Amino acid sequence: MNIRITIVTLFLLIVSFFSVRGQQTITDTLMYDGVKRTFILYVPASYDQAENVPLLLNMHGLRGTAELQMNYGDFKPISEREGFIIVHLQGLKDDQGRNHWNFNPGSDTVDDVGFLSALIDQVSSEYSVDNKRVYSAGFSQGAFMSFYLVCHLGEKIAGIGTVAGATVDSTGFHKGFPMPIIQIHGTFDGLVSYDNYKIQNFMNIIADYNNCESTPEETSVPNSNTSDGSDVTHLLYKNGDKDISVEHFRVNIGGHTWPGTKGNKTNTNYDIDASEEIWRFLYQFNKDNIVTGLHSTRSLIKTTVYPNPFKDEIQIESSANIESVNIRNISGQSVFYEKMMEKKSSCILKTDELPSSLYTVFVQTERDMQVIKLIKF
Repeated sequence: MNIRITIVTLFLLIVSFFSVRGQQTITDTLMYDGVKRTFILYVPASYDQAENVPLLLNMHGLRGTAELQMNYGDFKPISEREGFIIVHLQGLKDDQGRNHWNFNPGSDTVDDVGFLSALIDQVSSEYSVDNKRVYSAGFSQGAFMSFYLVCHLGEKIAGIGTVAGATVDSTGFHKGFPMPIIQIHGTFDGLVSYDNYKIQNFMNIIADYNNCESTPEETSVPNSNTSDGSDVTHLLYKNGDKDISVEHFRVNIGGHTWPGTKGNKTNTNYDIDASEEIWRFLYQFNKDNIVTGLHSTRSLIKTTVYPNPFKDEIQIESSANIESVNIRNISGQSVFYEKMMEKKSSCILKTDELPSSLYTVFVQTERDMQVIKLIKF
């Protein structure tokens, strides 16, 4: 009987935990230019109104939707780990009834630049956004739109990450300010052709725009998935203005897809995760184009806390040295805190005095903060 009561109690705690402390996925609207525009906001569980956090715009491809891109070009798990807000944007229909972005104003009259600028302002007024860390990412047409923002909304954008896109006019890049850019593209892309769009030459133009070194460092990414039919070459253009860089992942024999997306998609590469690579790159820079040093290498910090559920102790292992551990209950109160007295990347913490409940563990490493949810039986 007591076991049954405990299970029921824990179930109710889980419901309470995720309704009060959990992440929020909010569909919202903005009236702009006489049109009701929609978007989906993703706010991580770790969001704290007292702290300014980065904002990432995430844009779908032609015929896509905000919901589709939210799950296809998925940044949600990274948002939970790294603590940034995502806004998934919805394009309007073109004259053929397709959801699109207007990155070529001669083709229609939709003012997507104005809409995106107004949206950044609205989200910033409702949430604690670090306006020096607003980034744009997108797939296909969403990538084209991100490139368009480099020239037409660069004062608000700190960097962009694109997959399977380019630009219709690279001469529009101006020298007013540098712009960190990471671009991922398959050489067998049947819609935005690697050769027809001269992607390699395009990357050289971007590097020149940022005054980076003209010859990139070229390395082969380990072919960890030999069944996807493709491999990846990484090109790094270094030492640009204010020490920014430009990166290009050339997916050899890769298609018009988002590498690392959920499921086993045809012509999709799984040696890299495009979402992880984009965030790893963008987080290095703020609007002052200052290199923070965080995530400056290709491997993100990985921290694990186990077992889950736990009982008398938890073990923490990280790829970086752990500085402190803070455990909070479902009300957000700190119930355990320990500051590491020496540098080490793993530790065992006694938790036998904590009651059965749900907890959020904040692991501060020398490089970042990791947030993990645990249950204690």
